[in-house]
Amino acid sequence: MTDQREAQSGRREARSVAVGRLHNARVGGFAPVGEDHQRRQEASSSAGRSRFAAAAGGQRRRQGGQTQGPPPPPPPLPPPRRDRATLYGHHARYSFRRRLIKLLCTILLSLLLIGGVLAFVLWLALRPHRPRFYIRSFSIPSLNQDNGFQNAQLLFDVTIRNSNQNIGIHYDAMSATVYYREQSIGTTPILFPFYQPPKNTTWAHGELSGATLTVSSEKWGDFAREIARGNVVFRLDLVSRIRFKLSTWDSHDHTMHASCDVAVGSDGQILANSVNKRCPVYFT
Repeated sequence: MTDQREAQSGRREARSVAVGRLHNARVGGFAPVGEDHQRRQEASSSAGRSRFAAAAGGQRRRQGGQTQGPPPPPPPLPPPRRDRATLYGHHARYSFRRRLIKLLCTILLSLLLIGGVLAFVLWLALRPHRPRFYIRSFSIPSLNQDNGFQNAQLLFDVTIRNSNQNIGIHYDAMSATVYYREQSIGTTPILFPFYQPPKNTTWAHGELSGATLTVSSEKWGDFAREIARGNVVFRLDLVSRIRFKLSTWDSHDHTMHASCDVAVGSDGQILANSVNKRCPVYFT
């Protein structure tokens, strides 16, 4: 009995010694024999797989005729970091340039706007206006006589208004022609060359006698019927060459036409709707 107990205690001591040795080997960085063998097998298998993969890759490159290019270039180095003072100075210079450019653009636009407004005002002030013509009177005494225009006399008065504030008008000789249904029945000069100052009104009187008044035979029947109805329409056309004058500046010549439609009654006097009528003016 005592021997059995001694044998069991001896086995326990031997087992504890073996466990202690195994623990010391693990702590000291030494693996047991079985683990070392397993690690060598794993390393050899990894090396084998690497050699196999390299051989397979080389075979594929040889089969495809591809060559391995140079390695990619290294990434660029990041820019050097600036200190706070440098960044602030750069921002200040950039802000100053922006403010200066904005100021110059504002000044330029303001000058353009002011120049445009001044040019428009000057154009309105100095733009020449055409003269204005008004019919004041028009009469043909003895219009209803049987002998027609043989002893008739045509009288008319026209006012010419220069409405320009600072611009005068030079007129060459002015002539007047009276039309009936687009047929000229008489022409006469009414004004010699003259100068009309700004804001001035000129009165022009014209007279045509029976010797210059003619109506064709085909128009005479219409003329007689309109006399009987008490409404005969004539057209008075005034023609002259004019040029505008501003201080020492003279414009080029314009051929001016003033066309006035005038209605007279059977007594040869102008009808009320034609008195003080403004005549259209155009240039050719």
